[in-house]
Amino acid sequence: MPLLEPDVLKITPEPSEPASDRAPDWVAGGTPEPLRSKLVAAVGEEKLLDRATDLIRYASDASPYRMIPKVVVMAHDADDVARVLRFGREEGIPVTFRSGGTSLN
Repeated sequence: MPLLEPDVLKITPEPSEPASDRAPDWVAGGTPEPLRSKLVAAVGEEKLLDRATDLIRYASDASPYRMIPKVVVMAHDADDVARVLRFGREEGIPVTFRSGGTSLN
């Protein structure tokens, strides 16, 4: 076989089933307790997005990854950001910020 004529059967990926696009069962109930109650106390209910539809909407950005958050906090100012970061530190819960959702931040 000549060098520049590849055997396409050897370089073709093995067939596989596509990954499931179904959200995990826990998402149906929205943000789990006591996380929700503790965040309401920390930042106020009006700043939380905690329904299943909210969590799924914020699971993706312009990247190819999908990571469903447990809760989304819509910080209105620097004090809100500080409260959320303090909450995460005190509770041992990782906090990830999201800006424009472009995956470029």
